[in-house]
Amino acid sequence: LSKIELEQALRSSTNASNLIPEISGADDFIALISGLLSEKKYAEVIKLCADNDTKFGTLADVRRLRGNAEYAKGDFMKASASFASAAALTPKAEIWHSKGMADEAFGDLESAEGAYDKAVLMNTKEPRYWISKGCVQEKKGDKAGAVESFNHAIELDPRSSYALARKAVILAESARYSEALSFIDQNYQNDISIEDIAAVCGLNRSYFGKIFRDTVGESPQEYLLHYRMARAAQLLKETKQPI
Repeated sequence: LSKIELEQALRSSTNASNLIPEISGADDFIALISGLLSEKKYAEVIKLCADNDTKFGTLADVRRLRGNAEYAKGDFMKASASFASAAALTPKAEIWHSKGMADEAFGDLESAEGAYDKAVLMNTKEPRYWISKGCVQEKKGDKAGAVESFNHAIELDPRSSYALARKAVILAESARYSEALSFIDQNYQNDISIEDIAAVCGLNRSYFGKIFRDTVGESPQEYLLHYRMARAAQLLKETKQPI
């Protein structure tokens, strides 16, 4: 069967497996879909895998390759399911990492971190897995966990510029939070604004508000209000001076 005939069959509603008699075994089938993947013919790979699911669908490599095609087409939920079934058949760190990428792509950060956890447990020496885990931890707001993961990646590959850069950003932002908290502690009794606090950190108000909430868990306004209330309650308890 020529390549042109195969492509025509894949685009039609005909079951492609009936038109490729030379594909007699799993190795030939895997070679065929691998070749189509390298040519970025993702729809063709997905159709072939669907048409031959009964025959080859229990093979981890077929599930994995189908997941790769689905991921490339942007079908991240389907890709996640394909990678999960591949990992269930043959647990491998790379497959779990691929599942984590698919989960992260469609916004399921909890599942993504769980998949990355499995990848790093199966292969602690691969810096890519630690970087991926660190990135999803950072997205979830777990800055300390992210720094720890990036540290693992840096230990494995000291030239890992991405891990070094992300760690530097997190630490720089943490230093700014410390500046903000110190400024509030020293000036809470004055008429200070959020713009004043952001200026101390060298940030504009909107960006400062976002990163403050992501780290502290509440907005700068809420933190300042709660801090003033807590200090007032402390003064009432410790002194007899009017508040």
